[in-house]
Amino acid sequence: MAEASDRNIKIFHTEHNFMQQQFLGNVVWYIERKVDKYLTLGWRSTKSKKIIPAGSYFNWTKTGDNKIITIPILYIAGTALVKPPLTSTGYSEQGSINVKKYIKQKEVFFNSLSFFIKKQIYYRDYPKFRRINFKIHFLDPDFLSRYSQQFNHIDNDGKINTTDLISRCKILIVDYLSTPWLQGLLANVPMIVLFNTDSYYLDDEYLNFFDDLINVGIFQKNPVAAAAFLTSIINNPDIWWESHEVQSARKKFLDQNFGGSDGLTYHLHSLCR
Repeated sequence: MAEASDRNIKIFHTEHNFMQQQFLGNVVWYIERKVDKYLTLGWRSTKSKKIIPAGSYFNWTKTGDNKIITIPILYIAGTALVKPPLTSTGYSEQGSINVKKYIKQKEVFFNSLSFFIKKQIYYRDYPKFRRINFKIHFLDPDFLSRYSQQFNHIDNDGKINTTDLISRCKILIVDYLSTPWLQGLLANVPMIVLFNTDSYYLDDEYLNFFDDLINVGIFQKNPVAAAAFLTSIINNPDIWWESHEVQSARKKFLDQNFGGSDGLTYHLHSLCR
């Protein structure tokens, strides 16, 4: 990048399918200072003229097929690492202290569910083939062994992509704040996000970032309350999800933070002229 700068080559950064600007300790500032333009997923910033709301080419949702429900409850889990890649609360299920908080949240949530509901869960674990590149905290596989017989299915080979699984589920549950919860919002499927406020800290500028999603029940801060909420809507989650309040909160969040592939194409073409 330094050599490119010396040669007057422009450097554009297109944001990965991970939204981090709201987290304490994020590295937006670090990336932004190294590039000529920082093209976001769609969110705006008043801190730098380099930051441009654009869009994404990531395949967020499955299109072209009629939705056929084959998974009553899809639970997408993160992975608990001993060492996070950087010090940011965007990686709050990682690091030994946070791993224990992450595992505790899951234990409380599952222990608060009935046997009937747990037997409907398709548990999408972090794929094994991705684990070989880093050491997984010992609590992570130990956790799964205690609950594996209670779930309908354990998927840890990663052969079916997440986008396809989401397109087939009746309701989605996500326990970490990386790509899947964004996919769920964009796919417009009923979704609950387990939001651990003991480890996910928000930057001062973004303290109300998730408030609308919390107020309508999409983000759940308490695992016991989350289990009770899931139990209350499980028979027909669409009634809750399609309500005016939920859809308004969802649309507002997406309008503020996401653009489309057309937006990214437009900005790339305009910057390269």
